[in-house]
Amino acid sequence: MLIRYKGQEVVERRYSAFKGPLAVAPMFLKTNRRIEALITVICLALLIFCLVERSVRRALAGTPP
Repeated sequence: MLIRYKGQEVVERRYSAFKGPLAVAPMFLKTNRRIEALITVICLALLIFCLVERSVRRALAGTPP
């Protein structure tokens, strides 16, 4: 349980990236379907961002993918 709690910081740091240079204007969604779609898009964008970051870190460290 303690390991998962300590890992929470990584997730929060990832979401803070959307508050920085990737910030977007506020949106007002009226249906649950649109809210779910937006959350899905945000999660996919975050996943791609993390994968790119990992690739760059590995390339800088000189380890093979």
